[in-house]
Formats: sequence, C-alpha cells, structure tokens
Amino acid sequence: MTELELATLDLGQALRECEFGQRLREFHPSRRAGQASFQSLASYELSSGPALRRTFHALEMTKLAGQPLDLTDDDRDYVTWVGKAWRAMQRIAGHCWQPIPPRVRLLVIDQDDLGPLASHYIPVSREHEYGPALAFAGLDTTDVTAKISAVTSACHATPCHAHVAALAERVQGDTTFRRELSRTRELIVSKLTLRKDLTIGQNTARRNTIVRTAYDAAPADVRNFAEAIRAYNELVNYILFAVLGLAESHEIIEIREDTGPIRCRRKQRLLWVHFASFDPRLSLTGHPPSPFVLAANTPLDGLYILEGTSLRWSGRSLVDVHARRIREIEEQPLATAA
Repeated sequence: MTELELATLDLGQALRECEFGQRLREFHPSRRAGQASFQSLASYELSSGPALRRTFHALEMTKLAGQPLDLTDDDRDYVTWVGKAWRAMQRIAGHCWQPIPPRVRLLVIDQDDLGPLASHYIPVSREHEYGPALAFAGLDTTDVTAKISAVTSACHATPCHAHVAALAERVQGDTTFRRELSRTRELIVSKLTLRKDLTIGQNTARRNTIVRTAYDAAPADVRNFAEAIRAYNELVNYILFAVLGLAESHEIIEIREDTGPIRCRRKQRLLWVHFASFDPRLSLTGHPPSPFVLAANTPLDGLYILEGTSLRWSGRSLVDVHARRIREIEEQPLATAA
C-alpha cells in the first residue's frame, strides 16, 4: 500500500480506539433506532450514508420536505456532538490542504458546496474555523495527533497535492486571475437556487449537474485550476470517508482470499474493482462510501472505498462488491490544453 493508505489506516484505527470512535459506535443509528418510531432521527439516518453526513442529510431532507423532526433531548445532545465531530474533520482536512489558504481553495465550486442532501462529501470541508476543534473526544492525545500529522504529510507528498499547490501559488500572485475565478464561481452559485416547481429529487439532480459540468466550457487556465482543486478535494474527502468508516467499525475488514475473479476498470485517477466474496463482513461495512482492505496478493491490493454492494443468499451469503482504490486518487489530473 502507499504511504497515504497506510497512514489513513493507522489514523482510523487510532480514532476507533479513542473516545471518538467509541462515541461513534454508541451513537450508530442501528443502536438508537430499536425502540424509535419511523419518524425518528435514527430511523432516517439508517440509509443516509457515512457518519456525520447521514445526520446532516436527515435533518436537511426533513426540513426541505416541510416535516422537520421532533428531536428528543438525547437527539439534541447527539446533534451537538456531531457538529463538534464535523468541525474536527474539517480541521483535519484543513491540515491536509496546507499551505493552500481557504480564500484560494474556495475560489472553485465543488461537491462539498452542495451540502449533504446532494453530495457524500463532508459539507464545506475546504473551509476553516479558528479554535480548538481537535480538543475533542480524545483527538488531541499524543498518539492521535502524531497520526493526523502522518496523514497530513502523506497527503502533501502526493502528486495531486504538488500539482494543486503549484497552481495555487500562481493564483495567489495573480489578482486578475483570482477575480476571474471569483466571477466564475459567483455565476455558478447564482444558478444553484432551489426551484419551487421541482421536487427535492429533481432539484438535487439539477444542482449536481450544474456543479459537475460547471467548468466544462471555461478557459483552459480556469478549468485546469478548477480540476486541480476538485481532484485534491476528492482525495481529502475519500481520506475522511476512510477515517470515519474505520473509526466507526469494530474491526478493519481485510479481504485476503475467496474473491473469485476480480474485474477492474483503470482510467486516469481511477481504479474500480468488481468481485464477489463469501466474506459476510463486507455486507456489514456500512452504507457506501465505506473502507476495506484488499490483501489478496495481487497488483490490485490496497485501501478501497466501497461504492456499492448487493447480497445474495444461496446456502452461503455471496456479496457482490464495487469499490474504488485510494491509490489512484493520489495522482494529479491531466491538464487541459489551451
């Protein structure tokens, strides 16, 4: 595995063993939903993605639907805790983004700007709030601090970071280009308002399309910078997915055998694998995106983020797996010709 994959595993394991991971497991909706009604926060969270994001997703969805949840006192305490955990993840992301300042990395619009209803990304993960965000739930212990630093250093050593840092340095020294990037962002944001004539699902799909294609027709220099920011933002969010998933799990799921044929699709910054496994733990990894390790003594080994599963029962449980490896996301994006 790469240095970043190993550092991510180490950090996830450290968080699982400290108060942060213990509280995540205690708060898991599968534990809280047992005696709750179908209209409870825990029930809505059961199918809403990874830790933290699923809470924000449930609250935003019910609010937009005009059916805000009637939260119990325990729910309010839990939501307060999730807010602190989110700020801690935001701070870890900020360390990974250094030395690129927020005012530069926020010149580009991306998935984290859409919010939890439309994106799996950690909301506003490129922003930065001053304060002791990591003085929380054991995240400021010597061991955890060292492992956060290791992830940060490994992120900074990737080609993806080197590429975006070089472009960001040019942007910081070019006032005219910053203004052009800012105007482009403002134009995109103006198109993202919710339309009352569309359903929540239609609005979400529309806004996703706008953001996904926002820079397709932009000048080459604007598009190259936007793609560099988005590529590194993708890497940082995948690291956060892995860390949160590992922290919430009871063990690191490591697939060593019994996969059968592994089919893969390789493109620039992308390796997708599809295989079937009789290991039932894969069906328990949680809602995608969730992490697992493939260690089958093949060139495809590494840290993966689960993107889809299906479970079949035929004497033994057979899990079909679709996943993406983190290693390829460390690559820099291809530049657009002028």
